[in-house]
Amino acid sequence: MEKFVRLPTISLSPIRQSFRLPSLAGFSVVFLRQYAAAKNSTRTKTPKSTTTKPRTTKQKNVGTKKSTAKTRTKTKPVKPKDDNGPIPEGPKNPGTPYTMFYADFYNQFKPDNPTLKVTEIGKIAGERWRSMPNNERETYLEKYRNAKSKFEDEFKTWKESLTSKEIAKVNEHRKLAKSKGKHVKLLKDSRKPKRPKTPFIHFITANKNFDESKTLIEQTQELVERWKSMSPEEKKPFEDLYAQDKAVYDSQILVYKKSLE
Repeated sequence: MEKFVRLPTISLSPIRQSFRLPSLAGFSVVFLRQYAAAKNSTRTKTPKSTTTKPRTTKQKNVGTKKSTAKTRTKTKPVKPKDDNGPIPEGPKNPGTPYTMFYADFYNQFKPDNPTLKVTEIGKIAGERWRSMPNNERETYLEKYRNAKSKFEDEFKTWKESLTSKEIAKVNEHRKLAKSKGKHVKLLKDSRKPKRPKTPFIHFITANKNFDESKTLIEQTQELVERWKSMSPEEKKPFEDLYAQDKAVYDSQILVYKKSLE
């Protein structure tokens, strides 16, 4: 058998110590201390002033700030001018059967009860009207029908006596009353030319055949679909009718507008 010879161990610590670099920790600490001392010696300290400056508060300009909220401006209705004389007044509407009863009741009840208010009298009159027998109420209904018939005749005569210019003036004041919430109707001037019929209306008039098996809405819907599917050549006869009516209307409306001046 072969024998292994054990070699002696060699210590490397002397070699490591010979190649060890010098430590810089001590040098860096000394250098920093000297640098700090030199900097402190050159720095000049200024003593702080004990006097405190008064604080200046910014004053807000009260009233000068523009408000960002939007303000709604109500448009006032324009009052028509009365430069061309007074407005022709028509006959007064007779009202309703109850208003006729209330007028009679108020004239009889108020002298005996002068301290009562109008609202209190109105409540009593309403209770009397609701509890009134039919035969007594019929007298006011008959009175109303006669007054209504008389009013319609007088109103028709009055309206026919007005010129186109006077009707326009009455309508201006009625528009003003409507803007204030009153329920009034505008007068229609029979002398004002009517607008021409459209091509589609001419088409419906020419193809209007009543079919009992279909409703009026169904028939109208079918005519609408037919009109949509028609070619320009098929629509041309109805458009020509509209053009003729439009030419007549334009000439008539010019004459009518001149009568209002």
